Amino acid sequence: MLKNICLLCNFIKHLIALILLINISACSSTQKVVIKAVEPSPVNLANDIKNVGVINNSQSISAISKGLSLNQQVERQDNWLRKKGATAALQSLVQELKKDERFTEVMLLSDVSVEQAGFLNDDATVKWHEIESICDENKLDILFSLAHYDMGSKVSLKKSKIASQNMMRDKTQINGQEITLETLVENGWKIYYPKYQLIIDEFTYNEEFVSKAKGINPAEALKAMQFRRDSIIQKGKLAGNTYGKRLQPFERDIYRTYFVKGSEGFQEAGELMQAGDITDAQRLWFLGLKNDKAKIRARACHNLAVSSEFQGNLEEALEWALKAKNNHANKDSEMYVSELENRITKENLLKAQQFSIVKLSR
Repeated sequence: MLKNICLLCNFIKHLIALILLINISACSSTQKVVIKAVEPSPVNLANDIKNVGVINNSQSISAISKGLSLNQQVERQDNWLRKKGATAALQSLVQELKKDERFTEVMLLSDVSVEQAGFLNDDATVKWHEIESICDENKLDILFSLAHYDMGSKVSLKKSKIASQNMMRDKTQINGQEITLETLVENGWKIYYPKYQLIIDEFTYNEEFVSKAKGINPAEALKAMQFRRDSIIQKGKLAGNTYGKRLQPFERDIYRTYFVKGSEGFQEAGELMQAGDITDAQRLWFLGLKNDKAKIRARACHNLAVSSEFQGNLEEALEWALKAKNNHANKDSEMYVSELENRITKENLLKAQQFSIVKLSR
């Protein structure tokens, strides 16, 4: 009996929560719509850039002692992974750039000496004569540089039990060690344009991740971390791929709210908007423009702005947003006008970039 009463109480609680949620949704004066927007590339390149080179300009790693301590073993492994990760990042960037039809030639400069690839003086000024020499020798317009690729790990140990088999092949638990490595991978990129001695872009990406493994001793636990090595090399590939995509436009979702309360027909218009019937929704909002209250007229103008933006008519959306602001100015209306002006600026930049747009991933 008591169990049944408890079940009934829980059912009533959930029912009340559901009713409250429905009431809150029903009482809301706004609804949301998702607008797909294409943003221009963060990196703006001149149209005459056709031949590009990719180079490793990250600093060389100092020599590591040959001791056998756990920290030294981790340091040696990190040094090896640093080189492998940097190589993976460079190769991945080259592959990504070759997909861009703007470029005639994409070249990985792997035979340039470390001394020649040192583009910074001690006072952090760029050695443009070095860059110009490399570009002239290889007939390049710009140079992509892996400015730095660094990684370091913090090591911690604790006692643990590990599974083992005795001589009778019976499974048992024996004393062992669990090693934890907290690893920070940092990579930075630059694009040099020697024609005008400009650094077109600078970008830094950091990622921290934790790896754990067990063994009968710390050295065996470290050996069990094959997945860590594979993961770091894969992250290097992702770093190069991600930077290459900075040269392409990208898609993002914009969330806009519109009013479904305030005037007769607003709720019906909202339902039409959700159903994708924009024209009939706009027809009902146009009726709201004749309302005696400035606040209602402002809501109608705002809804027409959102629907115009949804259709991709940004200039028309801005006109309606300005009318909404003029009828009933507030912080939200001013912010929406500013956001639309920003979108129009980006839209013009997107057109001016004249990219050979690759198909955006969905």
